[in-house]
Amino acid sequence: MRSFSLASLSLTLLFSTSFAEEPAPAEDWQIIPLTEESLETSWKRTLFGGEGEVFINSAAELEFDFGSPMTGVTWQGEPPFTPYYELELEGRKLSGIDFFLALTFPIKDSHASLILGGWGGGVVGISNIDGLSAAENETTSFDGFPDAQWVDIRVRVSPDRLQVWLDGEERVNVETEGKEFALRAGDIELAKPFGLTSFETRSSFRNLRWRPIAGAGSSSQD
Repeated sequence: MRSFSLASLSLTLLFSTSFAEEPAPAEDWQIIPLTEESLETSWKRTLFGGEGEVFINSAAELEFDFGSPMTGVTWQGEPPFTPYYELELEGRKLSGIDFFLALTFPIKDSHASLILGGWGGGVVGISNIDGLSAAENETTSFDGFPDAQWVDIRVRVSPDRLQVWLDGEERVNVETEGKEFALRAGDIELAKPFGLTSFETRSSFRNLRWRPIAGAGSSSQD
């Protein structure tokens, strides 16, 4: 029987651990800047009327002050991402009574908004699907969104499906075939084609990025 010394066993374990801890290949995420410069070149402050201040705070986060009722930014020109993509960002409510984020994005030949904290602070969902708002369609759920607590947000638009994860938990998974997507009637139309909006709520955002995807029906969050 072949024997191994303690030293050789330790060396084997060391090399095994080293190889196991090699970093995974870099993902093809692309940064969408949220900076002072980008607020002048890539984004525009959305002119809802009664909007609050939009600025980069001391922590280098994009921050929205209270609006009456809405505050936001809208991407200038065509969105930087492809028809099938994932978007990811972190957002948090600082204080307020309604949604801290309506993330407006293109889907199929139209647009939709992911609502976080709507209808008095708790509704999560997509507006609109087949004419029904985030508070009344198959994507509706509820969350508390405590003040100052960061939420990791991911939206995935594939050829046949729309998915949303919050803090790694899937909250929306809806087939897009045969469904009509549109924005809720009103000023949120000003957030097209890609925008971040809050409603009577102070909020902040960071780490906005996107990556292209390919293939239908995938539910991977890798």
